Amino acid sequence: MKNVCVIGCGALGKRHVEGLSKSLNIRQIYLIDPVDQNLINAERLNKNKNILMTKLHNIDGLPPKLDLVIVATQANVRKVVLKSLLERVVVNKIILEKIFFNNRDHFNGIEQLFNDNNVTCEVN
Repeated sequence: MKNVCVIGCGALGKRHVEGLSKSLNIRQIYLIDPVDQNLINAERLNKNKNILMTKLHNIDGLPPKLDLVIVATQANVRKVVLKSLLERVVVNKIILEKIFFNNRDHFNGIEQLFNDNNVTCEVN
């Protein structure tokens, strides 16, 4: 059973929650968004009562290890989100929503950050 996190539960993020809730291999989904209504809307899409949903406003409440993190934030904050996440949590795999980054400066160092933390990353 896997522990998953969706960071950014707006239009795209809540659809990830909806898809994840159909999995039989997920134990818990952590939802992170600064907007309460986004968290509520994403949680409502979970029809699988076997999956525990935890709503958070920031990454401070995450467990020390996650199997998968989906980052569906705006691209302009993504580098900061990724750095903060990987400073606190061991993550096996990350899926980033496109647009990857808004500018080249944000891209610099991210590949090394993933390599240093043994993280596999894909862009959806």
